[in-house]
Amino acid sequence: MSGGFFQYQQYRIEEIAEAIKECIQKPEDYSLSEEVVAKMKIAVMHLEYSYVYVSACDRLVSGDSSTESFFERLNFDLNYFNKKYE
Repeated sequence: MSGGFFQYQQYRIEEIAEAIKECIQKPEDYSLSEEVVAKMKIAVMHLEYSYVYVSACDRLVSGDSSTESFFERLNFDLNYFNKKYE
């Protein structure tokens, strides 16, 4: 396994999503309105969605997966993601 095409920087996306989730859990600590929290939840969803795609692209272009496994894994991960947000 290589260092990844993106040098594993896709994990920063995941870290940012987790940091936003922490803010959402204690909105009073950050003076966040319900409207802001709702938008931040959408931001987290988009970040997590982006992480799925960037990770799939990273595995493909770094040679860690074939085109066939790229689609298989991407579909698997997207199905998991979609169930999470149903």
